[in-house]
Amino acid sequence: MRINPKMFFVPGEDQPFEVQEFDNRKIELFYMNDYDEILRDQINKGKFTVWSSTDGINYRLFLEKGFYEAVRELYTAKINKIWVDFWDETEKISRKLTNCVMLPIGGVTLIILVICGMFGEVGSYISFGSLAVAMIGMLLVNRKIKSKILAANKVSRGLIVEAVGEKKFDKLLNAQKEYMDAYYEALYPSDEEEKLEETTEEVIEETK
Repeated sequence: MRINPKMFFVPGEDQPFEVQEFDNRKIELFYMNDYDEILRDQINKGKFTVWSSTDGINYRLFLEKGFYEAVRELYTAKINKIWVDFWDETEKISRKLTNCVMLPIGGVTLIILVICGMFGEVGSYISFGSLAVAMIGMLLVNRKIKSKILAANKVSRGLIVEAVGEKKFDKLLNAQKEYMDAYYEALYPSDEEEKLEETTEEVIEETK
């Protein structure tokens, strides 16, 4: 499965800080802190980890260093295998519904449009109707794909909880939230701190 393929080539000849291998697949772990553009873009999106792959066999996982150190047990080979299996399942779901439903809908619609082009104004009305039906059908299929992927994600999450242990998993989630909150608080000071800084500057100006 292709995931953020352009990002896969960013490290160039840089060596990962860890390599995990299983089922003839490989995951290379990198600190996104070493790549300013990735760090800036992903942090602005609220992401402290991002996966990348061009072939569904070789993966690169970029992690914000402090975040990784706070919850490293969520990124062991055992846990990452669960996520790779999830990516595989996601591809199967998308490919199956696309090949079995979306492509046939598109093909039938195209044939109808070609035929309707021979019937003047009446054909135009039929063409518009066919396009509307096709668009609705594709939207429904897209919704179905998202629903199935969400269900697969829940299954993967359950496997991770089982592998780590529920109490440990909850503890790691709390550590994750605390780290992210502290990170953004430091990155974007609260309004109160900004107001305090402004007031301090005003006082300094008045005393000059």
